[in-house]
Amino acid sequence: MRAIDPDSARRVGLTSVGLFWLITIGWMVLRDSDDANQTKTIEVVHWANGHMAGDEALLPSFAASFNAAGFRSSSGSRIVARPYIVNSGTIRQELVSRVRGIGPVSRNLPDPVLVSPVASHWLYAINDAVGREVVATDDAQSIASTWIGIATFKSMAECLGWPSQDLGYVDIIALSADPLGWGSRPCARAEWGRRPLIAYTDPNSSSTGRSVLFTMFSIATGKPPAELTADDIAGERATAYLRSFQAQVDHYVPDTLLLNCEIFGGPTYGHFFPVAEDNLVKLHKGIIVQTDPALERLFPCRRTAGDPIENDMVMIYPREGATEHTHPAAAVRADWVTEEQREAALRWIAFIREDPRQRILVDRGFRPSTRLAVGCPICPSFGLQPTGPRVRIDPSRIPPRVGEQAVAAWGDVKNTGAVIFVVDTSLAMAGDKLQSTRESVIKAIDQMYDRNIVGLVTYSGSVQRAVAAAPLTTSRFQVTDALRRSQVSGGSDLFGAISAAVEMAAAAPVSGRAIRGVVVLAGGGATTGRHLDDLVMMASHDGKEIATCRGFVGDTQCIDEVGRSVDRTNVRGLRLIADGGRSIKVYFIGIGMDESELNVGRILAEATGSQLAGATSENLATVVGVFKGYF
Repeated sequence: MRAIDPDSARRVGLTSVGLFWLITIGWMVLRDSDDANQTKTIEVVHWANGHMAGDEALLPSFAASFNAAGFRSSSGSRIVARPYIVNSGTIRQELVSRVRGIGPVSRNLPDPVLVSPVASHWLYAINDAVGREVVATDDAQSIASTWIGIATFKSMAECLGWPSQDLGYVDIIALSADPLGWGSRPCARAEWGRRPLIAYTDPNSSSTGRSVLFTMFSIATGKPPAELTADDIAGERATAYLRSFQAQVDHYVPDTLLLNCEIFGGPTYGHFFPVAEDNLVKLHKGIIVQTDPALERLFPCRRTAGDPIENDMVMIYPREGATEHTHPAAAVRADWVTEEQREAALRWIAFIREDPRQRILVDRGFRPSTRLAVGCPICPSFGLQPTGPRVRIDPSRIPPRVGEQAVAAWGDVKNTGAVIFVVDTSLAMAGDKLQSTRESVIKAIDQMYDRNIVGLVTYSGSVQRAVAAAPLTTSRFQVTDALRRSQVSGGSDLFGAISAAVEMAAAAPVSGRAIRGVVVLAGGGATTGRHLDDLVMMASHDGKEIATCRGFVGDTQCIDEVGRSVDRTNVRGLRLIADGGRSIKVYFIGIGMDESELNVGRILAEATGSQLAGATSENLATVVGVFKGYF
């Protein structure tokens, strides 16, 4: 037997030891790597519109369940979904700014992995603005869908021939254009009033208003939205059709939630509302959803959650064609998104599209994006048809620049507005209140459409200055000069000033169907002059007419027709006493006012079917800018 060489044995031993340590170290590295992956978290930041992310029962709840389930990526990283409420227009603005390298508009908003605007046309608009595919349109998957129709009260729809007769925009235009209005229908009720009231959301701030606008251009030209051109938008045929409908609009609303809050008020606030099906379900169920938190902090819905509408409503699917909002979930293709995040996003989308989540979406008024059967509340009991509209128009593929041109043409086709600003110059406006008011009104005027009519009333102990209502091209600098000359002085004849503004709005040089309104900016309550009961008819909650109600600071009690004292919080406004036969809305902005003083604004808003808001000097410009959107 051959002897073992000691040196060779030593070398073999050392090699074995080295291999052992290499294997051990490698195993430890792999184990540590595996442990690192097990503790690593992949976040799917999902910007989604308020219909989805603003409803606590939907994406916020889904994310909580998803995150608790402990889903992991193929490499073992934990996946966490983070939905954020971002309205569709803001999704476009933020993404374009970030991808271009300008940076975020809102630094509190993390970069997204997924985006879900209400409608797909926003995705194409984003890609067109940047000049490349920033959001994956081909791979986008619908979370859920909903059809846009014309919501109305069931009794009104039946009076027009529904459900045996298919109704559409043409029928509403004909009814509104008829001098007799509802009087042309023997089945109409006196409580509705003669004039049919149509509300419409501003396409500059509302996806529903935007989608309906694209749809109406398609109806007017007889062309699918994908085939519309710049010449079609500017053409007389389309312009005439849009004006024929918009001329019947009673008032505009900047936001869907604000519109829903108005509808809760019943037929005195409006009769016909272009909205999505989920809005109608929420009305029937008394659900209030924040679709734009920044806006709705300033304009909180004063309706108690859980209280359904008192009058049954139904959806008219326009016979000319209805449009669908598909709520797409689209992957963001930007350098901040990793491959692992893309994988994680697909798992999150798949989770949303599973039956348990789709059933919850159906319960909130959406149609499933999968083959799950449609059931109530997408049913006649909630005023909806499970089969949806017979004629369908898809605005998602409207050429982005044609779509922008359509929105830009809004000022030429919308109904003319006549707005009188009422500005408080009493001692309650001392400090920075008056200056903030001047700046806010001037900014709003600069952003208004030239076809609008604008006037001004300033007041303290009496009316101080008045600029007669005139086309904005004429009155812009007159109003600006008057505001800049205004000075604080004693007393507050608030109701006398509003009365003067109402008379001015009624006499404004516009057509009879124009939108007429008064926007009041007050720093405090009335202390002198005319009384609230000189301006509006009021009643107590038990139906007794209010005989006396001064509405002055400190006067919290009113007297009803039988001599009983009624607290002002239990008084509701019925109508203006004198509006010249016009439908004039009084919008009230209380600057630094407490709830007791704002109660007067609530009564005025109720009496005229309008809105009120509390504001500060800091957010006043935003509030006035929103009210501008009503005209």
